[in-house]
Amino acid sequence: MSWNVRQRINFYTQEFRPPTLAAEVVLLQRQLLLVLMLGLGATVALFAARAWLDGRVSTEQALTHKLAALIAEEQSRRPPVVVDAQLQNQLEDARRRLENSQRVLTYLSREGGEQKMSFSPLVSQLGQVGVAGVWLTGFTLSERGQQVALRGNAQKASQISAYIGALAQQEAYAALAFRQVDIQENSQTRWLSFRLDTRPQPLAPGAAQASSAKGASLAASNGGVR
Repeated sequence: MSWNVRQRINFYTQEFRPPTLAAEVVLLQRQLLLVLMLGLGATVALFAARAWLDGRVSTEQALTHKLAALIAEEQSRRPPVVVDAQLQNQLEDARRRLENSQRVLTYLSREGGEQKMSFSPLVSQLGQVGVAGVWLTGFTLSERGQQVALRGNAQKASQISAYIGALAQQEAYAALAFRQVDIQENSQTRWLSFRLDTRPQPLAPGAAQASSAKGASLAASNGGVR
């Protein structure tokens, strides 16, 4: 008689299976792994972008230094700029004329329509007269355009005569006569300063005859221009 007891054990039952994690824990692990992979990918992308930007900055800086060197080399080849004193004086005269014109235009804009109609042709036609070697430094309009005074510079006296003749060809100046013509020479610049005025100059009793002779001589030299 055998005493061996045969027993059958089923190892596929639940008690013999290895323990398993809960579904929530497994889901959390997967999410953490996904976040870790995304963070690692973003870090790699940031490092790659920074390396690319550093390369671009280095390239741009090298190009900037190269251009600066080329500019400095080109500037060293050119002579230094020297301001011409005569051109500077002409620029200052032009600025003064511009300021005078702006003051006249401001004054005209404040006056009535009748005064605008009387002053505007004088100002516009004055700008249309151009004689080489003659430039105005200022002008005065008074008595609603009936009296005109011009101030300027010229290189030669004959150019002043030509300027007066050119003014006489303008419609607004055709009826005006310059009764005062004062010309003076500047000893420093060798220029002639002139002043033209339609108003008669007050004369001393003893100088009337001499002034008449001088006016006739000037009129003859100006070719009969009024």
